[in-house]
Amino acid sequence: MKTRQESHATAERGVTDIKRRRFLQRGVCASGLVLLGWQAVPALAQQKPMLDPESYPARALDYVQNAEEARDPDAYRAGQRCDNCEFFTAETQVCGLFPDHRVASQGWCSSWTSEDS
Repeated sequence: MKTRQESHATAERGVTDIKRRRFLQRGVCASGLVLLGWQAVPALAQQKPMLDPESYPARALDYVQNAEEARDPDAYRAGQRCDNCEFFTAETQVCGLFPDHRVASQGWCSSWTSEDS
């Protein structure tokens, strides 16, 4: 018959084994989510809404969805579009100036900055 101390040691070992097993299972699941998560980042970005040109932030920077419709002839130069701006990320269609929204690649705003700068 086991003594109380031996029973306690056996129970602790069982708990440790369960903790270790749980830790390994969760670690495998977490690493799988991280690996698959990188594939989902563009999909999550695509779920962001398009920037409404009538919203306050868009109006503050004179954003238009079609660069040829820019209202500020002094600031706009032919060929300036979101898709060749430093702030634009093509894969996600997200602009650094409007991080919660996607923008049209053919759009323009008064903060347009050359990719080469």
